[in-house]
Amino acid sequence: MATPFHTSRPPLRSKFSQCYAALLSGQQPWTQADASTSSTDAAAAASADGHAAPRPDLSRTKSKGKTNSGPQIRYFADLLCLPVETRLVVELLGAVSADALLDDDPASRGALIRDNVGSLWREAIRVWRQRDEDDVRRRNAVDTLVALSYPILAKRFSNYAFDIIAIFAGGMDEADDVFISLVDAIDDALRSHRPRRTVLASGVRDESADDHDAHGAAAASEAAYLDRDLQHRALQLGLLWLSCVSQTSLGAYFLRRDLFVTVTAFVRAPSTSIFAFESSLFLGLLATVGQGSSSSLMLSSSTSNPYARRMRDWVDYECMAKILFAAAAALEQATQQYVELADDTVPTLAGSLAGMASLRWIGGLGEIVGMTTSASSTSIASDINGRRRPSATGGPDFAHLPSPSTVILLPVFLLARSNQAFASKVVFATGCPTNADDVAQTQDDDGATGCSYVQLLSLSSYLCTHAAGTPRSRSYARVALLLLLVLLHDPSGIRAVLDDSDRSTRLVRQVRICRQREPGLSYPRQKPRRLVTCNIVVATCHLRHNLSKRLDIHSHLLGLRIIQRSITLCAAERISLEFDWADTWNAIFSLAAFVAGRHAEIRAGAELPQLVRSIVATLNTALLRSDHFLASTKETQAFLYELVRSSHVIRTLACILDPAVVPASPREGSATLLEATPTPPKLYALLPGYRNLEHVILAVEARISDWVAAKPSSRRNKTPDIVTVSKIVSNLNLEDLLAGGDDEASEGATANVVRARDNADLEWLDKMQESSLAEFVRWSCADVMRILPIY
Repeated sequence: MATPFHTSRPPLRSKFSQCYAALLSGQQPWTQADASTSSTDAAAAASADGHAAPRPDLSRTKSKGKTNSGPQIRYFADLLCLPVETRLVVELLGAVSADALLDDDPASRGALIRDNVGSLWREAIRVWRQRDEDDVRRRNAVDTLVALSYPILAKRFSNYAFDIIAIFAGGMDEADDVFISLVDAIDDALRSHRPRRTVLASGVRDESADDHDAHGAAAASEAAYLDRDLQHRALQLGLLWLSCVSQTSLGAYFLRRDLFVTVTAFVRAPSTSIFAFESSLFLGLLATVGQGSSSSLMLSSSTSNPYARRMRDWVDYECMAKILFAAAAALEQATQQYVELADDTVPTLAGSLAGMASLRWIGGLGEIVGMTTSASSTSIASDINGRRRPSATGGPDFAHLPSPSTVILLPVFLLARSNQAFASKVVFATGCPTNADDVAQTQDDDGATGCSYVQLLSLSSYLCTHAAGTPRSRSYARVALLLLLVLLHDPSGIRAVLDDSDRSTRLVRQVRICRQREPGLSYPRQKPRRLVTCNIVVATCHLRHNLSKRLDIHSHLLGLRIIQRSITLCAAERISLEFDWADTWNAIFSLAAFVAGRHAEIRAGAELPQLVRSIVATLNTALLRSDHFLASTKETQAFLYELVRSSHVIRTLACILDPAVVPASPREGSATLLEATPTPPKLYALLPGYRNLEHVILAVEARISDWVAAKPSSRRNKTPDIVTVSKIVSNLNLEDLLAGGDDEASEGATANVVRARDNADLEWLDKMQESSLAEFVRWSCADVMRILPIY
């Protein structure tokens, strides 16, 4: 093997790197060239007159308004002809501190760098907007804007918007012209469609004409590629600026021009639909401009954001399908990154045989059954791209997850929350139709690509299982739960989750449930047929695995509301799910026990009573509607047993609301329910639904007291076994105990009551969105910066 040639000479520096090294070190080469030219002329004149040459005047800078801009423009024009080395620019500008860029001394190095950056940035916008400019220079101009913007926008400034204006616009007087030009340039680039040369048919052709036509077709193809590439870079530039300035006053410049039609047409166009992921993020950030840092992020008709209003009235099924196609791919990728760290695939017989085939002494078994050990299965146990890190408990560390691609939840949530047509596409669309004729077929097509709702449910289970890991993962899990609850209130979403067709059954089997944390969920004994079971499982995952002193009250409220809403929908249709409810009841009662035992340590403040009411309301709904959604009396008795077993927890929860109010409990030696201490009416008003739980608990406790009293004194056992309690529970007459019980989902409710209840639910959703989305927008902006292909 030949020995590589070594040399002591340093690597050659490109012309681009030399120019930027000079510009970002505070030099102004055009001034020096102009000064040297002036010096040469003066020296010649002085020698002719017999006088000495005067020294060049170095104080004539642009900061004093006396510099001729001609040499500067010519210098920048030459510079924009060179391919942009983005990484070099980012490194050089990253080494310049924010304080240096804002130096007040006009002659300082930082001020000169600021002047160079601002001048070049404004010249790049001008060149980009010149339609008669060379395509290469226009592309280099956009790359220059990205390269200069990224390191500066990522810096921390004391007065962010004002300092950005000072750097890029040069002052407040020029801010409107500069930033409006930026938005206009992005808009123009995204909706530009250059007319192409059309080759006309001719009866007489020769070789020269054929060569000319072939050359024209190749040139047109190359020009089309350049146009699409420039449009993509313009979209990335818009994402870069929006993710950094959308929550500042600079975001208002994006509201002055309607970009909604431009972006949706960009997604719909066949040549640019591949950028649907970034385009949908652009729409999501536009709809939250100026509101992510406030508490009034609403999507109602009264919102001041024009893009949020456009989302509500938008109907373009083809564009929606392409956005959901991109969203499904991004959500699936995010799910796979969890699986790569810890493979929790449900074991099957085929998988067991494949594992056995890897043993040397039965290595031939794999060939007999037609299986081989895949390389991907062994790679899971190894380091995945250097991202697998041991946690404090010795297992994989999920702190860096979810993947930044999960940011696609922002536009999906905003659209589903405000647009009923889009919400129906989320739960029904399974593929990506390419034209309007295919849109009507997506509801009946199983598609090879997968359903966005299936990917949403799969990722949500992983997000909810690991929600307590970091504030970022908590925020993503909360929005995922909020999105699932929004779809459970949408008419099309209700039809989809309650459907039991063969298509629905196949979709349920495609949903992947996270089992990466202990105690794991039990494996279903029956094959579920409805997607509503997956919603319940996702909520159960969150209630089960996120108990800590930093309890996320809002997320638990959403999880409880999903379970309550699912029970109400199933009970209204008399649907008995193929579902094992034991995990769900255990999760709810574990949450209740945690709150009852640690309420003094939980950092929840005034929101804790709301969680207590939600726990009781969920249990009350399950109790009153048990005969309508539980498959058998055995399941009803299992729920009642868990309720009675947690009677002390339920009473403790009641005391949390008002410690002065003591709930009813049997007096020592009481033999009947009537001898129990009465509950003050105030508690029933504070805790709706508690009366029904209390009736069942006291009835069982009274019968246990009777059972104990019937025993001889020598054999009296005050702690009956499980079998005895189960028999007592099975003999209860729930209809008599719950007669006249308050039920928020009663069948006899009038239309006005149902409408008022639905309005109350929507108002509650608005409040949860208001308290959750602002934080999520900030995380989304940070993740957009992480996934942008700057280099």
